[in-house]
Amino acid sequence: MPEEVVLPSEKVAEVRFWNGTAGSGVYATRFIKAGSVVYDLNRMPVCPENSKYNITQTGSRFFDTSNCDESCLNHTCDPNLTVDYDHWTFIAVRDIQPGDQLTFNYLTTEWLMAAPFECCCGGSSCFGKIGGFKFLSLKQQLKLYSVSSPYCKQMFMLNFFPRVVFCGPQSIPKLEQKA
Repeated sequence: MPEEVVLPSEKVAEVRFWNGTAGSGVYATRFIKAGSVVYDLNRMPVCPENSKYNITQTGSRFFDTSNCDESCLNHTCDPNLTVDYDHWTFIAVRDIQPGDQLTFNYLTTEWLMAAPFECCCGGSSCFGKIGGFKFLSLKQQLKLYSVSSPYCKQMFMLNFFPRVVFCGPQSIPKLEQKA
């Protein structure tokens, strides 16, 4: 459970643009303690189609961040924000200082990216092409699995075990035992 909740009226970050409007990012305007809720995705409109500025909740339900600061949250392979999927909030994974850029790993929420790109974070564990969780190697998927959205986990299981159909305990065949 988050240690601190940031209320919508509390401005913890601001969008900054560089090169005119060619680039943007969200930067902390005050100290944010690890575990704090930074943004609540539930306050955003939901739409049925994916786009560059949406965050996937399910295969047909997307949070539309296009008119919110969250649309300017940039990707990095070593983010300082993650999504709490029980509450659909962004929480700080470590202390964030004023002036730090707020980032999250797009691969944890997106099975298929609406607008794939090459990552330029430069981290030692950089994933390279950011096309969606679907396109990661099995090793990379397993690395991110614990912090990935329920939808990415569901799609992973359907793709990893495509021939397994589980309809509850009654679907498990009983083994005949020899007397």
